[in-house]
Parts: sequence; C-alpha cells; structure tokens
Amino acid sequence: MLPMCRFQVLKKATTLPAVLLTFAVMVIFYSLIVNEMLRPSWGLSSLISWRQETFRFQAAESEHQGKPECKEYIQKMSDKCHVLELFTRVDATARNYDSDLVCDQSATNFDVICRLYLKQIGLQSQQSTVCCLDNVHRVPKIVYFLNFGVNKFRLVNYISLRAASRFIAPSALYVVGDQHPRGEWWRKVMADVPGVRFLYREIPGNISGIPAHIKHLSDIVRLQLLYMNGGIYLDTDTVVVRDLQALLEHNLTLGLIDKVTGMGNGFIIAKRGNDFIEEWYSHYTKYNNSAYYLNSLEVNTFINSSISSYSSSLPSSSPWEKKFADAIISVWGHRLCDIIATTCYTARQVTRRLSNLTRDEGTG
Repeated sequence: MLPMCRFQVLKKATTLPAVLLTFAVMVIFYSLIVNEMLRPSWGLSSLISWRQETFRFQAAESEHQGKPECKEYIQKMSDKCHVLELFTRVDATARNYDSDLVCDQSATNFDVICRLYLKQIGLQSQQSTVCCLDNVHRVPKIVYFLNFGVNKFRLVNYISLRAASRFIAPSALYVVGDQHPRGEWWRKVMADVPGVRFLYREIPGNISGIPAHIKHLSDIVRLQLLYMNGGIYLDTDTVVVRDLQALLEHNLTLGLIDKVTGMGNGFIIAKRGNDFIEEWYSHYTKYNNSAYYLNSLEVNTFINSSISSYSSSLPSSSPWEKKFADAIISVWGHRLCDIIATTCYTARQVTRRLSNLTRDEGTG
C-alpha cells in the first residue's frame, strides 16, 4: 500500500503547478472580461448587441460585392491634419479620431465615418467597397444621430430613425454615442431600419477647457461629423416627413427657429468642409457656459451675413413648425403637409398623438 500512496502524493505534487497555472490564466481572462464590461460603453447586453451588429453588417453589405472600388492611397495629405487641428482647439477628445482614416488622400473619396466604423467592428479591409462615395461634389446621403449619456431608446427615437430611413433613403445611417443603445425600441430599430450603424465616440470632457452642459458637448460633435464627412444631422426627436433630395444640392441648409432664438442646430444639412460650419465651430473657442443658447443657436445667426454666398436657409415655417399631428400622419404615408421636418420635444407628445390615431391612420 505504501508505494501506491506514495505514487498518489507524487502525482498530486506534479499536477499542482499545472492547476495553479490554469487558475492564474482563468483569473487574468475573467478580469479582462469584467474590465471590458465595466467600461461606460459596454455591458453584457452591449457586447452581445455589438457582435450581432457585426454579423448584421456583414449580411447587409453582401450586396456591395461587384461594386466599383474607391481608389486608395497610403500617403497622407500632409504631416498636419487641418481637420483634427481645428477640432482639438475646442475638444481635446477629437485627437482620438484616427488621422490615418480622416486625413489621408483617400479620405476625399470615402465616407470617413464608415471607415471609422469598420475599424471599430474589425472589418476595415472592406472599406474600399463599402465606404466609397458615389458623388464627392454634393452633400452625401449620410444621416447622423447623437445619443450621449442615456442609452435606452424611446418611442420618439424609433420614429425619428424610422422616418429618416423611409424619407431620406440614406446610404448610411449612424447613431453616434458613448454607450451602445439598448431597450425595446432600439431592438425595433435594429429590426426595422436597414443599415443602421452604431459608432462609439467618447463624450467630450469640456469645451475649450470649460465645463459644459451635455447638450453643448453634443453640439460640437455634430459639427465635427458634418465638417469632416458632410451629410444630414438630425436630433433623435426630429421627424423628417419629406424627401430631402433637393436640399442636397446646396452647400448648407439650416432651419430658422425664429428671429429671436436663432438658427436651429437640430436639423443641419452640410457639404464636407463647409466654410460656415468651420466658422461656427471656431466660435466655440470662446465658449460661454452661462449663456445656454449663445454658441448653439445665436452665434450661427450672428454670422449668417455670409451665409447667402454658400448656403440655403429653409423658410421659418418649414422645419420647426410645431405641426406634430400633421407630421406623424405624414410619417406613416398619409396626408401631405408643408413642413419638411418637425421636432417632438417629449415622448408624451408622441404617445398622445399615437393614441388618437385610428387603425387605418397608424398603418402604412
């Protein structure tokens, strides 16, 4: 019996290092997983959603096979990137944009945000086909929504994205934010809005070194997206009710809220590198956090003396007219109205209007 017992002890002794090594590897592995899950942009549901989004993107983009590819260059435009230099004067986090994707010679032929998105999901090799712009001389049919801070989608957000998809028929639709969207209405967005893409973007810490309201932080990011890529920015409570094709011929389109409040920034259509957007953004170097509407709405009205040379303003009765009842019916394919887009300031407005729709009105 003694030799047998001795053998068992020796066997345990020889396997102990292996057990400890395995245990150490498992601890490191799980600590990495937990660390990722504790990041603000993640969570278990977010990790699952992200993976599902990658599979969904791959399936949706299979139609691009055989499409002509964009011409790519490896050389950068210059040692300094004007776009990022402009952005970082106001927002230090803008240096996190990949300059190789934003500033190289290929950037003019590409949807730059698409390049950033593909890098994010590990499919950067597909950019020459997927991210190629059809016409670099006009405003691209690319739609942006921002969703910082709160990541649970509401009904009004679903309607906003669904309407943009239906009436604009964008080549790309991005939801940009610091946390992956979640909730019932986001799941419906994923099911009902073709090609929607979530791009993670760190929320700016301040504006020109000054503490800022979260909505103002969103204001500077929307201008960054439009300046470096061009396209259509919509607030997540803005509902488009008409085709915007004619407006894409102009370098810039803004909606006037009223002559006192100023030009709205919840509905902006701009060509890449637009001078007015650059001037507007530059005013944030003089950011005043005690004047809520100054930089967001009033500054762009003050500087609109030069707007006529390179822009087109919507009439005051068009995008911001509070004709919510007309707008919601138009979204679902019924009565035509004069407005182009409308803003739903609270989810209660949406719920109240939907509760009054008949079955025939609410379908279509």
